[in-house]
Amino acid sequence: MGKLNAEDWIRAGFRSLTMGGPQAIKIEKIAVDLKVSKGSFYWHFKNLQSYKAAMMAFWQQWGTAQVIAQINTKDASAKERLVHLLTTATEPNRADIGGRQAEAAIRDWAKYDKNVAATIREIDRTRLEYVAALFEQTGQSPPRAAQSARIVYGALIGLETLHSPHGDFIREDLLELLEKLIG
Repeated sequence: MGKLNAEDWIRAGFRSLTMGGPQAIKIEKIAVDLKVSKGSFYWHFKNLQSYKAAMMAFWQQWGTAQVIAQINTKDASAKERLVHLLTTATEPNRADIGGRQAEAAIRDWAKYDKNVAATIREIDRTRLEYVAALFEQTGQSPPRAAQSARIVYGALIGLETLHSPHGDFIREDLLELLEKLIG
């Protein structure tokens, strides 16, 4: 493996988290997984706490801000944007950050780490506000749009926590739910 950058370490941290839970986020273990020395870690991060903060900043940017920015570049109706958002959110190609179970693993981590919990609350707020705004653009009243956003988002989180080897149903189920909510 060539020279690692901070993002390589961050992605490896999410793989460790997904495979072994919060207790698996250990510098030594991740260094072994990456086939490098611990010195490589300290080139990019001051300590384990700064590493964990960088992981969550990455997740907030990669898993929320970039997705919203990508959806907003589409010249499409609000319904088409919602479909695109659900399609993007259910992409199976996330193995480099721990796969489909990464979000569930992060939510589990938040139970034990107040900083992670605070970031998750901010991520949830941003995501829910964005989805509610899209539902409003379909003609729903603000209270109904907020409810629709909670239902879709809750369904996404719930379906992703089901440990099924056949994750393909997630997208299909969410798109069916979206159709029922929009009508």
